[in-house]
Amino acid sequence: MKTKLPHATSVFLIVFLFIGASQVFAQTIAFTDPPMPAPNQNNGSTNVWPRACASSAFNDYFVTVNWVGTANTNNEFILELSNNSGSFSAPTELDRVTDKNSNFEFFMNFVLPTNTRGNGYKMRVRSTSPAATSTASDAYAMYYLSFNSNLHISPNGDGTTPGNVQACDGSSVTLTVDNLPASSINTYQYAWYRSGTRLTETGPSIQTTGTGDYYVYVDYGDCTGSNPESNHIVINIGTSVDISINTPSNTAFCAGETAETLQANVQNSNYSYTWYKDGVQVQAKQIGGFTYAINTNDATFAGSYTVKVEGPGICTETSSPINITNAGAYGKGIHIDSAGTIDDLYIDHNAITGKAIEIRLAGAFTDKAINVTSASATSGGGIYIDMSKSFYSGDVATFIVNASNATGRCLLLQNDGSGSALSIDQNTPGSDA
Repeated sequence: MKTKLPHATSVFLIVFLFIGASQVFAQTIAFTDPPMPAPNQNNGSTNVWPRACASSAFNDYFVTVNWVGTANTNNEFILELSNNSGSFSAPTELDRVTDKNSNFEFFMNFVLPTNTRGNGYKMRVRSTSPAATSTASDAYAMYYLSFNSNLHISPNGDGTTPGNVQACDGSSVTLTVDNLPASSINTYQYAWYRSGTRLTETGPSIQTTGTGDYYVYVDYGDCTGSNPESNHIVINIGTSVDISINTPSNTAFCAGETAETLQANVQNSNYSYTWYKDGVQVQAKQIGGFTYAINTNDATFAGSYTVKVEGPGICTETSSPINITNAGAYGKGIHIDSAGTIDDLYIDHNAITGKAIEIRLAGAFTDKAINVTSASATSGGGIYIDMSKSFYSGDVATFIVNASNATGRCLLLQNDGSGSALSIDQNTPGSDA
């Protein structure tokens, strides 16, 4: 047997259920669309933005929000931004409004955070009372162009601007962006190029992989536009030729003496050679210029000589130095080419004071030194040598008086054929008295 509720009770229950249903309906919000790009409401534009490319000069964007339902008076609408991958695991709040609870279509205004850089950002809007969340928008390219100047690259980030860099025998060169703060350099994406071809590397450094013209710019994706390039560095891959200077038979030359020509060990008419003394260029870059003639008439000819070689398929290299020294100024000497009998030779005392004295016979005779230490000194302090007891005259012979403090190599020869007594004046090198 069924029990009937009293009429008053039935009416009360119906009213209670109606009120409850009304309250449930009042707490429901539904977003009909995700937030959609809208024209800029501050500058009168009628165009919606296809991408957000912000900078210090412009950063002002709008979206349209559409919803249905009933919002509580304390409700807030919040516009959120995902990360670059479209994830809302840690969303960024872009805008929050409290006065749109009776507006079923309205605009929300936002600026991009300065660390926004990527092509995969999404947006969503949510309410707080009652709580509801829209679907995520399509992915958009969003970049804050915090750096919009020329990058600078250098080998290993050393800050130099070499223009050309050599990589020898399979080695590589690391090129690095060097004019961004360390705190932000790794937050950018980079577009690296070699001779106009985009490379796959996107970090601030690159290991070069071949000959070419390398440069880079900050990759702002769809917002890149005409972003300025960095400086260009040309990488040349070559083979080492181990350049050196052939060691000359003599490295000490007298002033005015004909010096032995310096020669590079690698002599190729297709290579370019540049010669240096003490790091200063003395012979300009010249194709096939693998020799250098030292000018001993130049008082500054002594020094450290090197040669640099350049050419197709080889490394640009500089040799180790060859040190050329000045053996000193010329002393005095006498060249006798007379067939007459030479009786004696007198050397003035001024020529031997504090000097080593040596007389040699050369030419048709075996070169030999005469011991002058036993020769008699004249009252004037000179040395008188009886030449007839030591030499035979007839053929061309050279008598060299070594009046040098150093090696004795640098001697001026004076010709004479008189057969008479000869002397040397210290003050006039090579004179015949």
